[in-house]
Amino acid sequence: MQNSVITASGALLAALIGLSGALWVTISNQRKQQQAQRANWTYDRRKDAYLAFIDAARAFTPLTEELFLAEERDYIARQANGSDLENETREEVTTWADTLWSPFLADYSTDWPQRAPARLHTLTMAFDRIDLEGPPDVTAAALKIIESAHALIAGPALFAKEAEQEAAAGGSATETDFRRTEVHQYRMLCGKFREEVHGVLNP
Repeated sequence: MQNSVITASGALLAALIGLSGALWVTISNQRKQQQAQRANWTYDRRKDAYLAFIDAARAFTPLTEELFLAEERDYIARQANGSDLENETREEVTTWADTLWSPFLADYSTDWPQRAPARLHTLTMAFDRIDLEGPPDVTAAALKIIESAHALIAGPALFAKEAEQEAAAGGSATETDFRRTEVHQYRMLCGKFREEVHGVLNP
C-alpha cells in the first residue's frame, strides 16, 4: 500500500514537472513571439517615419527650382569626376561654385519663398515622428536638416550678412557663394540622414 502511494506520488510529481516544463516552453515561445512582433512594429513605424521625412526633405528643395537644380547638376558632375563629397570644407565648396557649378547665377524664384514656409512646416511635422521613433543618431541627423532648412528659408538677409562678415574678415566669398554652399550642405545632410537610416533598418 505504501509503495503504491509512493509510486503514485512519484508519478504525480513527474507529471507536474513535465507540465511545468511544457508551460515554461509555451510561455517562453509566447514571449519570443511578442518580442518579434514588437520588433516588427518598431521597424515598420520607423520605416514609415523615415520615408515621410525623406519625402518632406526632398519637397523642400524641389528640382523645379533653378537654385536647387544647379546643385543637382554639380553633384552629378562631382560624382562623375570621383570627387570626395563627404570631406569637402566650406572653402572647397566655394571654389567649386566658382569653377564647376552652372554658369548662370541661380537664385530663389519669386514663388519658392512663398511656398517654402508650408514645406518647412511639413518637414518639421515629419521630424516630430523621427524624434519619437529615434534612435538618437537618426534624430540628430534629421535635426541638422531642419536647421539647414531654416537657414535656406532665411534667404538673402542671412547670406548677405554672412558675406558682409566675410568681407570684413578679408575674404572674398559672396552672398551667392554662401547661398549655394548652404544648398550643398543641405544635400549632404540628406545623404547623411539616409546613411543613418540604412544602418538602423539594415543592421
